[in-house]
Amino acid sequence: MEKYSIWEQRKLGEIAKTLDYGLNASAKDFDGTHKYIRITDIDDDLHFFDESNLTSPDIDFSNADNYLLKRGDILFARTGASVGKTYLHDKDDDIVYFAGFLIRARFSGSHDTNFVYQNTFTKQYNTFIRVMSQRSGQPGVNAQEYASYSLGIPLFEEMQKIGSFFLNLDNIIAANQRKVEKLKRLKAAYLQQMFPRAGECVPRIRFKGFSGDWVKRTIGEYGYFYYGKSAPKWSVLDNATTPCVRYGELYTKFNEKISRIYSYTNMPSDQLKFSTGREVLVPRVGENPLDFAKCSWLSLPNIAIGEMISVYNTEQNPLFVAIYFNALLRKSFAEKVEGGSVSNLYYERLVDIPVCFPLLAEQEMISNFFESLNNQILLSCWKLEQLKKLKTAYLQKIFV
Repeated sequence: MEKYSIWEQRKLGEIAKTLDYGLNASAKDFDGTHKYIRITDIDDDLHFFDESNLTSPDIDFSNADNYLLKRGDILFARTGASVGKTYLHDKDDDIVYFAGFLIRARFSGSHDTNFVYQNTFTKQYNTFIRVMSQRSGQPGVNAQEYASYSLGIPLFEEMQKIGSFFLNLDNIIAANQRKVEKLKRLKAAYLQQMFPRAGECVPRIRFKGFSGDWVKRTIGEYGYFYYGKSAPKWSVLDNATTPCVRYGELYTKFNEKISRIYSYTNMPSDQLKFSTGREVLVPRVGENPLDFAKCSWLSLPNIAIGEMISVYNTEQNPLFVAIYFNALLRKSFAEKVEGGSVSNLYYERLVDIPVCFPLLAEQEMISNFFESLNNQILLSCWKLEQLKKLKTAYLQKIFV
């Protein structure tokens, strides 16, 4: 992108007409007209107004016009863990009031507000927030401090072009974000319909050609468990050569199917246990009991399985089993967890949990369906991350 002029360093307080604090009012149920935006209503990632839990301010609206947002207003979070988070209001028809832990910057028509807003995603801005908010007690940046933030300002024509460029890019990112969320909601809906509900053995939706009850047995009757073997953190090194899966990765890196390995250990082979490509992995250690059903099928052979993992072997379709455990057994697994802040789920406590499985042919159809859906989600997530990286790269190159 060609530059048109030498950019002039200006302070936010010099280019903003006003920097105002929001309403010190509690929230009440949404009245259908008057929206209330608080720090927690601003999405942490894309910074849009999350209207999934709308509220209204508990105030006399006849005296609150000064707290209404207009198109082009920028909100800055002034306290708490989200200090520095921003939101650009881009609508004319919404009636939105802003809350007290937010600061509103309002600009004249001589500055492109989207250009100013995009500055708040730069390294320079993040450094400013980090330095300015380092104070005793809860971190915060007040209006006077925000006013001191310095940014490069080009001529208005260039400002508009840059602002428009990032607005288009943000719209593409938002569209991809919506696609990811739609696919995830679709998966959740299918999980509810394609697996039996509690106390039932027939799902609401089935593939053509399948009928009758699923077979009810216990987890222990369908297969058997054993524990993985030592692959401690100190043994996981960049120059290690033995691929391994550790329990924390079940929470952070894997879906219901493990088809890529991220860690390698230098432990001797005789001190490890290896996969055959059919194992379902269940984390044995964790913090939140409801997370223990984060199970994955280890589809790769000859992978070392860490000691904090319960390994389930079964003649059933392993991907189907992993999906089933995740979808239906979160509560059942959580009830078997022992311990305090660091909890354990011993496989001996899982074997008596009842499950309903269909015949293998139907398991395979269900597994293939969800694997295809998971691949769509992963691809969409990858595209979204690439777009975010592209924006970051442009921010670094364009802003001075």
